[in-house]
Amino acid sequence: MPLHEWSPTTQLAKLDRDFEDIIDHFMSHDWGVRNPSSQPHHAPAIESFVDAGRLVVRADLPGVDPKDVEIGVEGNLLTIRGSRTAASNHEQQDFVHREIRYGFFERAISIPNGVKKKDISASHRNGVLELTIPLAPATEVKKIPVEIAKRAKEPEKPR
Repeated sequence: MPLHEWSPTTQLAKLDRDFEDIIDHFMSHDWGVRNPSSQPHHAPAIESFVDAGRLVVRADLPGVDPKDVEIGVEGNLLTIRGSRTAASNHEQQDFVHREIRYGFFERAISIPNGVKKKDISASHRNGVLELTIPLAPATEVKKIPVEIAKRAKEPEKPR
């Protein structure tokens, strides 16, 4: 093991970095006492795929009333936003445990240019919002085959 000369400036620089890391970690943790208005909004899980010349976007919104959902398109940005409200609030409860997020949510995804806003349709079934977006023929998906490269030292197999 090589010997290194001890240097107070090196040790102080390391102490400074470690202190900054501790402060960053401490400040980034919510410690369970955040003000509800300062909490970040919830982003629902989504999936998207192209099927038969249309883009299909599905968003998981269990427990959300479809009347509380707003869908907007600005340029090539599709935004799903809304809110989930708690079903009831009992004043006499001694203990409440919640793993479901209530409040505002928002999710935005890019869609291809040239999509006609009036042709977008939305449906809600079993807690899943499904948007269907017809694509212009120029935006259809092109499948590109992937060639497998030979390894440098791999011998060729006889054909």
